[in-house]
Amino acid sequence: MLVKIMFGWIVFTVVVGLMKWIMGGLWTPYLVIEAVGLMLFFGTVLYFYRVAMRWYTRDAEMERHVSDPSQAGLAFESFCVQRASGVQIEGWYIPETAGPVPCRKAVIYSHGFGNSREVCGEVTYRQMAALHKAGYAIFTFDYPYGDRPHSHPMTAGIEESRDLLAVVDYVRSRAYAWVAVFGYSFGGGTALLAAQSGGVNALFLDSAFIAQLSLLIDMLKRFAGLPPLLSRILLPPFWKHYIGIGWRDHPMNTILNHTFSIPMLIAHGTHDADAPYAVMATFAQHQSPWGTFLSVSQGKHMELHEVLGEDGYNATILQWLSEVLQSSEKPAIQGG
Repeated sequence: MLVKIMFGWIVFTVVVGLMKWIMGGLWTPYLVIEAVGLMLFFGTVLYFYRVAMRWYTRDAEMERHVSDPSQAGLAFESFCVQRASGVQIEGWYIPETAGPVPCRKAVIYSHGFGNSREVCGEVTYRQMAALHKAGYAIFTFDYPYGDRPHSHPMTAGIEESRDLLAVVDYVRSRAYAWVAVFGYSFGGGTALLAAQSGGVNALFLDSAFIAQLSLLIDMLKRFAGLPPLLSRILLPPFWKHYIGIGWRDHPMNTILNHTFSIPMLIAHGTHDADAPYAVMATFAQHQSPWGTFLSVSQGKHMELHEVLGEDGYNATILQWLSEVLQSSEKPAIQGG
């Protein structure tokens, strides 16, 4: 759309010049017309970026859950965590199966941008059933941003990681000594940022998205038609205005160069169009010996289960969890 407006402005400039050449007269009225056209053009450009950033940080429409865990035959209860800021985090708690266990263990789901506590819907419910059968309690929640009630502005991981840590604290308050986080897309990047603060025992990342300037510029081009050159100039000041912190100072920039000291299973598809495969493949190389990289050939964003098959996908995760638990020597491993 913006490219069409730019083209229209160029055509407008040429037409005004031709009018002067054909009709003659003083340059003043033509220059005034050109100046008005130029102001309208730049005003439109700034408006587009303002709308894009406001939508991303405040007005994005979030998915609502359309079912609940009972769909998979799971008993559950609702919970609500209120942060000191007044933000409320609502979710579901699925207790583990009854019986004596050596260590109460829980999995927290961290959903992607625009998703809900259902994450991938029916696929996730079936995965929850498999985790429940294996003896894990499950917590899943809605990140309080976008158009959700009692929400905060989207901050590309800053406030969202605090949301996740508030849920981690809540889970531990219910006497769960071992906590893993399953992060999907943007929820994966958020989980990594939260894990830097400690309190998480293990991370499973599916199609993790770590916000980078180049990725956001590409997304603005793909979804809003905004030219990369203009985005490189205008995005940083709009980012600082709406996020509240400069791009270079954002803590998400520390993730890719950070070596974590908690077990991680990093699953990523080679055909991921939203979160570049190369980014997470390089990140995984720096996580030895704690990180395990699962490369899924032909896998697309948050659709790895379609390539591996749901049974194979879940079996791989459960096997990894079992191995991590067996190798654990203490109930809480702090983030590196």
